[in-house]
Amino acid sequence: REEKEKERVKESGRNVEREKYSKEKSLKGSSQSDSIHGSNNRYRDSVKSTWLMSHIRVKVVDRKVCEGRLYLKKGRVLDVHPGRTADVFIEDTAKVVRLHEDMLETVVPKQAGASVMIVSGPRRGERARVLECRTADGVAAVQVVSDFAIVPMVLDDLAEFVGAALDSDDE
Repeated sequence: REEKEKERVKESGRNVEREKYSKEKSLKGSSQSDSIHGSNNRYRDSVKSTWLMSHIRVKVVDRKVCEGRLYLKKGRVLDVHPGRTADVFIEDTAKVVRLHEDMLETVVPKQAGASVMIVSGPRRGERARVLECRTADGVAAVQVVSDFAIVPMVLDDLAEFVGAALDSDDE
């Protein structure tokens, strides 16, 4: 009788552990179907969370890249990959290298009228024109191309756009 009681207590302890484990999994949102389909979600999340975008100008800020030969060299992003990496065409050397976003920073043109891409925030992915740039304050006033709204932006949220010009930009 005592052994049956011990077995019942042991079994109930296992059930408590199972429930605890399944609650933790559900809180984290990692069910079995998530683990099967999770790779696509991780890819989408990694691309969304990065400021990297194609057709923007960047500067290499990591001294270790190519033994320092590319330090402070400018280039343009050709393609963005999962894991917050991008293929960057380095203008001075005509090389294409795959770099992590931590090795790069955006290049922001200072002159009025320059074409920029908004790389983070609610207007991410929209093109704009620089109206005024105050580097000492780290801000710029830009006019968004799609709706002509004038928006103050932090310089870290902007990058020079080097893609093809739209017909409306040629005017």
